[in-house]
Amino acid sequence: MNNWADFTGEMLAHIHDSGDHHKTDTGMEVNLGVRQWLGPQLEIGGKAGYLNVGDKDRWMGSVYGRFHSTELSLWVLKVVSTISTVTS
Repeated sequence: MNNWADFTGEMLAHIHDSGDHHKTDTGMEVNLGVRQWLGPQLEIGGKAGYLNVGDKDRWMGSVYGRFHSTELSLWVLKVVSTISTVTS
């Protein structure tokens, strides 16, 4: 979006073992979100997602705020973000 905001997304596979004679259910989760830096140490964001496993459907969402108390945490976040971008 801009230098301080990002769209995020992920697609995850789920396997649920019900413990009933080796019966497993498989499904998929899809999440879309956004995160925004409000200042050098304050980040806010949220995401919404859909989960389908077996015959169960669920919608989910979350909103968060993070305060990064040191510049080291900002650097680690940038390194992890760069690694995930390169491997995606």
